Amino acid sequence: MCRAVVVRRTRWLLLSFATVLAIRTFMYDIRVVNGAELIRKLKRLAKTRGVDFSHEPRHGKGSHGQLLFGDCLTTIKDPKKEIGPGLLHDMLSQLGLKKDDLP
Repeated sequence: MCRAVVVRRTRWLLLSFATVLAIRTFMYDIRVVNGAELIRKLKRLAKTRGVDFSHEPRHGKGSHGQLLFGDCLTTIKDPKKEIGPGLLHDMLSQLGLKKDDLP
């Protein structure tokens, strides 16, 4: 089974389904994590980099809390709930990190 893909709007290229799936998987390989898992990973990263790390669950409205990584601050959702890829990207950018930095 092949799928047709437009390349620069002028040429058609036939790719196998496995190739299309591999390209899509590579582009969207940000996995959903929950808050507790993110806190553990950031704590481990801070320890390896020698950076100050602090999680204060009481400094936030409702189940939200504050997370301090070095000099950067972000708000984290409830540790039991999942953090989607968009929110994860925004939180990591507020901390000056990329997804590849996480262990």
